[in-house]
Amino acid sequence: MKPTTRRLLDDILVLSEEEQLEIATQILIRVEGPAGSANDSDWDESWADAWLFECQQRTNRAANTAQPGTPWQEVRNRILKRIQS
Repeated sequence: MKPTTRRLLDDILVLSEEEQLEIATQILIRVEGPAGSANDSDWDESWADAWLFECQQRTNRAANTAQPGTPWQEVRNRILKRIQS
C-alpha cells in the first residue's frame, strides 16, 4: 500500500462506523455504479444477479445449519487487524 493510501486508510479508521460505511458505500458506487443511475448502461446486470444468487445461497446455508455464525465484532476485528498490517 502506498504511504498516501495508508494515511488515508488510517484517517478513515478513526471515523465512526457510520462514517466508514458511508465512505465504503460511495467507493462501491463509484467502482461498480449504482443500478438506476446515469451509469446504468455500464452496470452489469449479470454481476448484480450473481451477487443476489450468492447472497441467497449464503442465507440458505445459514438458515439450514445448527452452527452459529461468527459474531460480527470478532469478524470486524479480524478484518481491521488484516487491513492495518
